[in-house]
Amino acid sequence: MVRLWATSFHNLLWDPCGCQAFECFLKKEFSAENLHFWLAVNAYQFGPIFRLKSSCLAIFEEFLGKNAVSEINIDSKTMAATEKAIQNPTWFTFDDAKEHIYKLMKSDSYVRFLRSEDYTAVLRLAINTHSRRTLGKSSLSTSLSPVEDLGVGIVHSPSCGFNW
Repeated sequence: MVRLWATSFHNLLWDPCGCQAFECFLKKEFSAENLHFWLAVNAYQFGPIFRLKSSCLAIFEEFLGKNAVSEINIDSKTMAATEKAIQNPTWFTFDDAKEHIYKLMKSDSYVRFLRSEDYTAVLRLAINTHSRRTLGKSSLSTSLSPVEDLGVGIVHSPSCGFNW
């Protein structure tokens, strides 16, 4: 499965171990907020309608607000569209910002990740163990917790642990 991470960014993000390995890499680069935003918006889009407004505001405050703790960098056009969209939240409120961050991660962080020693080490380990099950259970420590739940119930919760 680790080899599939290099075939597409989508494969990396939707594999729990791949997502967590990418998160570890991003933390080293001080850009994990991009992935956390993307995951939070995915969870938001699958959340119940009665939590739409509160979840929308939580995501905005965490990643886009003036005092955002995990501020992401989006262009002014995308920010303006998002600020307008949060006035009447829908499941599509963050689509422009989510797409912007996805493209940024895909064209920048993902490329660096694939060239990193982190990816090479996991790939080497996977080749040596020949099994994703072995990779997840015995060869790697379980040091990272799933992405923080922003009140929207994270749908994608990485299950493999990496301790680099």
